[in-house]
Amino acid sequence: MDRPIHHHAYVSRSFKRLCEALDQQGPELVQAATRHAGTFAADLAGYLESRLGFFDQDERIQVELGPLKREEHGATATVEWHADGTKRLLPNVKASLHLTPIISSGKGATSELTLSGTYTPPRARHAGLIEHALARRVVDATLHTFLRHLAEDLESA
Repeated sequence: MDRPIHHHAYVSRSFKRLCEALDQQGPELVQAATRHAGTFAADLAGYLESRLGFFDQDERIQVELGPLKREEHGATATVEWHADGTKRLLPNVKASLHLTPIISSGKGATSELTLSGTYTPPRARHAGLIEHALARRVVDATLHTFLRHLAEDLESA
């Protein structure tokens, strides 16, 4: 069963500059943020695995970023993660990355980055309620980490 995603982060850059960064470096920035998120998830799951012993780990993941489509009040691109294999820690994700200007220009220019869509939860070795609850927490923290790193990378791009 797919689960909803809704995370946001703020970026201290103008909307125009962020769109330019996504147009020029989008796939590389999304891939780098995914690597950060994967490392975070593996570390967290490794800690839980050593304590509880139920996560299957597989770090191979394919990331796809669609073209940035500018709209009247922002811009949107699709983001998909496809985990490789049946044992996986990271979820399969189908989401939209929304970029919205908050303060358009000047020294305090700020934009909001939102990731919304759905994910297919990773499988745990056991189907117990605790395992599923913890797996959801790992995914939630991983997607938040992904978006935070993407925002940081966009800010410095």
